[in-house]
Amino acid sequence: MSTSAACPHPYSPHHNVEVGLGCTLSLIKWFSAGLNFLFLVLGVVVVVVGVNADLGWSSIQVSTDVAKGTIGLGCIIFFLAFLGCFGSAQLKKYILYLYFVLVFLIFIAILVIFVTALMNGDNGVHDTVSKIWDHASNDDRNAIQKSLDCCGFNSVLDRPGSICYSSVTTSCADKMHDLAVHYFKILEIVFISVMCVLVFAMISSCCLISGIKMMDKQILAYERMHGSLESGMYQTGGYTTPMAGGYRPPPAHHQGMTLYGQESKLPSAV
Repeated sequence: MSTSAACPHPYSPHHNVEVGLGCTLSLIKWFSAGLNFLFLVLGVVVVVVGVNADLGWSSIQVSTDVAKGTIGLGCIIFFLAFLGCFGSAQLKKYILYLYFVLVFLIFIAILVIFVTALMNGDNGVHDTVSKIWDHASNDDRNAIQKSLDCCGFNSVLDRPGSICYSSVTTSCADKMHDLAVHYFKILEIVFISVMCVLVFAMISSCCLISGIKMMDKQILAYERMHGSLESGMYQTGGYTTPMAGGYRPPPAHHQGMTLYGQESKLPSAV
């Protein structure tokens, strides 16, 4: 592939979508669109998993609230990924603005949750598992007691589920605490990874918005000086020439044109 094919001429009517965008921003554009497409697929997968769990088709038994939360999370991922993918691929400035604002708000929310969890430390973990036990239904408590081989919360007599085997003498509080600490460490890695992805999404959207603004200014300046490319006209050497049948370059002795104080030449016809 030649350099001219990979990096379109900044004022070429054959590449009017990426006019003035440049090679670096073109790479960011397609990488951002591809990354968001992967997250769009991920959103669909998360929704399908949530629906399966809610309808009881999954082998993993979860509560209805968890299943509905999974569906909601999948919808949010799908919506954001669609905005990012479409806005990046089509260079839609205002869609990228909306995408940036939503990603920024989610980033702030995740950051607040992450910092709060770190500040609360071990006490926060104990309070969390205590609230989980308080709000758990009888079936959920029985499932916890069966999976962790325990009975009750702080003791075997502290709010146990309806099914509590007499041979079990261990309460569930410590086992739930250890399990929660294990999963919180995994969540820390997940949170940091998600925040890194969100930072990249915000940076890429800012770069694309800046590139689109620059592109708009260059197109406006070019059309003011040399006529509208979309109307099939170009102006050079003091006269205006129609481009019948597509783009045609001006005569060789009129190709030199000045833009922003620098000479620029129109590309040859493809």
